[in-house]
Amino acid sequence: MIGLDLRRSVWSDCGILASGFARAHCDTCGHDFLVAFSCKGRGLCPSCATRRMAEAAAHLVEHVFPKVPVRQWVVTFPRRLRFFLHRDPDLLGPCDAAARYEAWKSAQPPAG
Repeated sequence: MIGLDLRRSVWSDCGILASGFARAHCDTCGHDFLVAFSCKGRGLCPSCATRRMAEAAAHLVEHVFPKVPVRQWVVTFPRRLRFFLHRDPDLLGPCDAAARYEAWKSAQPPAG
């Protein structure tokens, strides 16, 4: 428990200027700004995790995804079926094909 309490106190100060910062200067515009120190707590700090998630999403949108509309599909299976899909990979193929077919079918323009 002591280790957990120490980590909690470390990441509770993450990103807070009063807990420490570095001064940065932009040579292009001449602006000075402060950058708060980070705890570098991988997976424990909500502030760092949120920042990394936002940076990853921005990278995907700006550099990876094409400049066309993108849809995200999330497929879930009932808990009892998950056990069988995990134990027998041959079952996963037909389930995956059915899910992709339904997603494709719903993305088609209506007939008529």
